[in-house]
Amino acid sequence: MQTLITIICIAVFACAASGCRTAVPYNGNPATEYREIDSEIRAGQTELAITGTRIEERSASLEQSIASGARTIHDIADIIQQVRSQPIGSDGEEGSRATERKD
Repeated sequence: MQTLITIICIAVFACAASGCRTAVPYNGNPATEYREIDSEIRAGQTELAITGTRIEERSASLEQSIASGARTIHDIADIIQQVRSQPIGSDGEEGSRATERKD
């Protein structure tokens, strides 16, 4: 039994000392792989930066459109209020109907 344990220990030590790496295969040059991945990441970052800038520009344009629309709505509301506050015509009709001809 002691002989079996000794043989197993010698076999394990021999594999460890000889650099037996059957579980980790060598798959090319790691530096080349790193450069390729780094290049892809940098390209993606550049694309994201460009997209972010475009989104900011469109957002600013949209904010201006909304503000302009709000001013327009406010102006229209003021005009409607002015029309509603016009005095009643002599025949008891309001607004533009007071200026229409009656034959």
